Amino acid sequence: MKRLDVTLIIGLGLIVVGGLFLLQSLGVVSGVLPLLWVLIFAASGLIFLYFFWINREHWWALIPGFTLLGLGALIGLSEYGPKGLENLAAAIFMGSIGLSFWLIYFLNREHWWAIIPGGVLLSVAVIAGLEEVVANDDVAASIIFLGLASTFGAIAILPTPYGRMKWAWIPASIFFVISLILFSVAVSGFQYVWPAGIIVIGLVILYRALFRRSKAQGNLEEQ
Repeated sequence: MKRLDVTLIIGLGLIVVGGLFLLQSLGVVSGVLPLLWVLIFAASGLIFLYFFWINREHWWALIPGFTLLGLGALIGLSEYGPKGLENLAAAIFMGSIGLSFWLIYFLNREHWWAIIPGGVLLSVAVIAGLEEVVANDDVAASIIFLGLASTFGAIAILPTPYGRMKWAWIPASIFFVISLILFSVAVSGFQYVWPAGIIVIGLVILYRALFRRSKAQGNLEEQ
C-alpha cells in the first residue's frame, strides 16, 4: 500500500468522524457512537483485505480483515437491526472469522491446518444462530461435536500437498460417536437407533473381513 493511499484514507476517515460528531452536536443525528464503531471496524477490515489483495503472500491479513468486518456487522445488527437478531449477529461474527480460515486453506493448500479453526468457528456460529431454537444443552453440545467430526472428516478428504490426512478419520470417528451419544441423551427414542447403527457397521466390517479371507483362501487353492 502506497504512503499516499494511506494518507488519503486517514484524511477521509477523520473528515467522516468529525462530520458525524458535528451532526450529533447540532442535534441533526443521534446515536452516532455505535455507527462510528461500525464504520471504523468495517474500514479497518477492508484495509486488511486490501493489504492481502495487493500481496497474496500476506494470507494472515484475511483473519483480522474478516474479523473486523464481522465485528462491524455484529454492532450494526445489534444497534440498528430489527429486534431478535442478536443471535444472528453473533453467528455472522463467528462465521466471518471461520470463513477467513477456510479462505486461507483454499487459496493455499499448504495451510491445511486452517481447516481446524475454520470448522470449529463455523460450528460455534451455527450454535449461536440456533440458540433460541436449540434450548437443550445436550443437543447444542451434540451439534458442536458433529461440527468437530465434520472438520476432521474434511481434513481427511480434502487434498493437501502432503497427500490425504488419513489419520484425521480417527478423531472424526470419535467426535461423531460422542455427538450421537449426546443426541441420544437429549432425544427420546434415539438411544436405540445409534447402538443399532454401530452394530450394523460392525456386521459390515466383519462381513468384508470374512469375505476377503475366504477370497484369499480361494486364490491360494487355485494356485
